[in-house]
Amino acid sequence: MNCPRCGQPAKYMEQQGTYFCVGCKEFFDGTKPSGDVAPMKRRTAAFLVDMLVVMAVTFGLLLALPRFSIGPLINTVTLTFFSVMGPYFVIFHSHSGQTPGKQLFHLRVAIDGASPLPVDISVLRYLLKAISMVLLCLGLLWAFFNSSHRGWHDRFAETIVLEA
Repeated sequence: MNCPRCGQPAKYMEQQGTYFCVGCKEFFDGTKPSGDVAPMKRRTAAFLVDMLVVMAVTFGLLLALPRFSIGPLINTVTLTFFSVMGPYFVIFHSHSGQTPGKQLFHLRVAIDGASPLPVDISVLRYLLKAISMVLLCLGLLWAFFNSSHRGWHDRFAETIVLEA
């Protein structure tokens, strides 16, 4: 079994009747729904599917809405993109723990091993992801270089992407 918080291997401690996480150095009861940490290839593929959906909706809105200008076109596109992306991730993560991309690749976002996320955690996770994207995706790329495959948005929101 893996730790639901960090994804590191956990050892069953027979005397205590609980699991001990090698990464967190904490005990947990192991009764919460858990799963293996999502592989980065599937997680990346799910993210790309979600970005295609968000871009399609953004493009549709830009075509359907009356022409308005709040500055250069790039600002209008960026504002619309993030305005679509926010509700997309917050609604799906707080409703089922899975976006369409995560459903397609059998992944889910969890906090303490349980899905779906509370709305406040889902909002926090999205805001941190948006900040990471604005900062040259550094927070997202971080997930490739640590053993629990958690980006900045996962670390600070205390979430993890698991296999469903």
